[in-house]
Amino acid sequence: MGDSLRKIVAEHKMFVLIFLFALGLRMWHITNPLIDIHSWRQCASAMVARNYMANMNFFQPALDLDNRYPMAYGLYEYVVGLLGKAVGFSDILGRLFSVGMFLFGFVYFYKLVEMFFSRNAALWACAFYAFLPTSAYYSRNFQPDASMVAMTIVFLYYFALWVDEDKWQYYLLSVIFANLSFLFKIPSLFILVPAAGYLFIKEGIRIFIDWRWYLFVFLSAAFPLFFHWYVPIATHGMMLSAFFSQDKWAGKSVLLDWTGFWWERFYINLSEFQLTHTGYFIFLFGLFKPMTDRKQWLFYYWAAGVLAFFISSAKGMTHEYYWLPFIPVACVFMGRFCVGYFGNWKERWRAGGIKRAVLAFVCLMVIYSFGFSIIRYDDRCKLFINYKQISDVVKANTTAEDKILVISRSELEVFYYARRHGNHLRDLKNLAGYFGNCGFAPGDIDVAALKTSLRDKSGINEIVLAALGLPADKLDALTADNAARAMNAVLINPDVYRYVGLVPEFYIDNITDYYNLAKSGHRLDENQLKVLNRKLLQDAYSEALKDSSLVDGNTIDKYKALAITDYDVKKDSPQTYGFLKARYPVIADGSFGIVFKLK
Repeated sequence: MGDSLRKIVAEHKMFVLIFLFALGLRMWHITNPLIDIHSWRQCASAMVARNYMANMNFFQPALDLDNRYPMAYGLYEYVVGLLGKAVGFSDILGRLFSVGMFLFGFVYFYKLVEMFFSRNAALWACAFYAFLPTSAYYSRNFQPDASMVAMTIVFLYYFALWVDEDKWQYYLLSVIFANLSFLFKIPSLFILVPAAGYLFIKEGIRIFIDWRWYLFVFLSAAFPLFFHWYVPIATHGMMLSAFFSQDKWAGKSVLLDWTGFWWERFYINLSEFQLTHTGYFIFLFGLFKPMTDRKQWLFYYWAAGVLAFFISSAKGMTHEYYWLPFIPVACVFMGRFCVGYFGNWKERWRAGGIKRAVLAFVCLMVIYSFGFSIIRYDDRCKLFINYKQISDVVKANTTAEDKILVISRSELEVFYYARRHGNHLRDLKNLAGYFGNCGFAPGDIDVAALKTSLRDKSGINEIVLAALGLPADKLDALTADNAARAMNAVLINPDVYRYVGLVPEFYIDNITDYYNLAKSGHRLDENQLKVLNRKLLQDAYSEALKDSSLVDGNTIDKYKALAITDYDVKKDSPQTYGFLKARYPVIADGSFGIVFKLK
């Protein structure tokens, strides 16, 4: 065994060095609490994993919230929960599991690229995959994305072997790793695109009558899809599938947004956050370099599958870790360019002149990509210590049975570290209004846009029109004052549930964008007005209704404390601060935020 291992290391010593570098980089800041970038997502996974330790029913992931929550739940949290029962739960446990899964996939990534190109191409691709910032940072986070990507890589490796060698053991392994990928995170269904593409390369149109392909799709996707469908039922609607319940899908207004979507997402985002500025162009050079073998088109299908998913779900592609599945295939194209270009670097250097200058410039591009990646990675590891500080205050002044309210721009950090249940709100501006049975002041309403929206009398607008006391053809009489009163009446109207449904889109801060557009005199087009109608008349109401106690003065005493962080409440909303200060004693007040005792 020892001799075999030494032989493998000697044969692949450069890969071993890259592997150790990738491991070492991910150990940097590994002991951080889960309050670095995207702390809310990490705390969500950690909370579910911790709660699995108390209830190991796979179909009942749980958060410490009293309201419904849309989330990409799955196998990651369950496995970490199992490990927590065995060795003890901690933040670093989830981080180390992510690193382990990444490294497992990293080995297969090397084998996959070597199988289709060359060992040197695989080494270059692995080098980029080791240090690019999105890969380095999110593969040591307490969240499932790196594990999902690792399983897609292993799946593609065995699927390609099955297609090439037609051995059933590879078919079975493909099914297993496809299931694992989909269970870690369901959006990895996109990987069926390169799988179908590679099978098409071999079989052509016969793929449409190949029963093995249809059986593969069924065996791979049936249980993961059932799991995501059934969890909301098993949890009585408290845990919702972010993939199925939220409106992430692209529409005309998104796809025609050349600056906001195509320019910002496909250039600014990719070049600065994902591949680095120079890495982006290295990727493009590799992308347009002709393939030498028809089988290598697998990687074009892979990139196409990822990008097709991104484009189809454009409205929801807001977080940078959503791009993580694109990084390995991008690294393949980056690697194949570099191995081709630097393969004859001596001749280029000896040639002198423009060839030597270009060679030096490309070298600087690679060096810049590495250096910028390390800077970006380190920046991602900075801590938002206020969450931990205010959590400690809440934990010290409440018991495990007490419920709390939290106001923050993020979501779950205070609940996770204080180990308390309760409700969360993102909006500070209208907090006083919620406590006083109202959610809107006259200045909050764009009356002109509301008039246009209300001319459609269907759905939730029926309630608004009834509250206004105005027929649809008399909306010219609508004023800011009676519009605000009508909306406040709608806030406490239980019939709104009929239109909000079981899956509310509750992020009220989206409304602010439309307020600001309207108040600045910007003319909204028809599509924007439709969005405004939905966001203003549906999301705002569901935001208030999901925290029904906040519009019901008789039940506010169920909460022991109110914690506000991310806001300077005295400066940002002095009216709200005065409202709270007059009614509730302050437990703690500092740079981390403020905590009120509600009972």
